[in-house]
Amino acid sequence: MSARLFSNSFPHTRHGFRDVLRWKIGLEPRETSRFPEAIMPAARREVNRAEWRIMPTQGWRVAWLGHSSFFLSGNGLRLLIDPVFSNYCAPFPLHLRAFRRFQQAACQIADLPSIDAIMLTHNHYDHCDLATLKQFPRDTRIICAEGMQGWLTRKGFTNANEVA
Repeated sequence: MSARLFSNSFPHTRHGFRDVLRWKIGLEPRETSRFPEAIMPAARREVNRAEWRIMPTQGWRVAWLGHSSFFLSGNGLRLLIDPVFSNYCAPFPLHLRAFRRFQQAACQIADLPSIDAIMLTHNHYDHCDLATLKQFPRDTRIICAEGMQGWLTRKGFTNANEVA
């Protein structure tokens, strides 16, 4: 399957590289949230890692690990969605405040039980963290968005599968 260029079909303001850079380093324009309560982080409950090793007898258990990362267990499966355990998300070591995590990850990879699959929703650096992925065995099953399989294969992953 050949990769296609993404095109956002919803009406939106076009932003160039300069606009994104100004936003990431904290310069104007600042948008006012329509949901000011969403700016505050949700209440945190310390994760009981012993729970993770026990498969739920029914339904799914979901643990938020920070930003875009979730750990799900249920139906006999343990899944990671968009795992990011790095302190910075950027295409190269650019340790600017704008790229730094706001919250530490809820756990370390070593704290997790064995994972059946990793799901990657898209290839933004804060959802598809190569440094994190490289900490898993290269034959870990990765279910990824269309257009990512070739990139993952070139990075050494042997069990990546695209879902359109």
